[in-house]
Amino acid sequence: MREFVRICGPKPGKQAPSQISIAHPLLSMFDLHAFVVDDITLPKKTGPGIFDVTMKVVQWFPQPTPSPKKATGGSITEVKVAQALKAPAVPAPPSATKAKP
Repeated sequence: MREFVRICGPKPGKQAPSQISIAHPLLSMFDLHAFVVDDITLPKKTGPGIFDVTMKVVQWFPQPTPSPKKATGGSITEVKVAQALKAPAVPAPPSATKAKP
């Protein structure tokens, strides 16, 4: 019972709750394995060496990594080089106007 309380019991201070793994066929069907204990009742002895405990658990997700503030799509130079590589091999026909380049 001490091991159960050590793993699932509340931690003093401002520590983030640690995740626990629960293996159950019904939870496995939905690919649910990692949880954080939100609330727990006091153990009630129901038989020799048997204790009844009710836990309210919340599914655990890892902390998301912050995305960079700068967009990642390549620099302007890279885009211009890519466009230059896609330029047609044959030059465009001359314009009918007398505009100079």
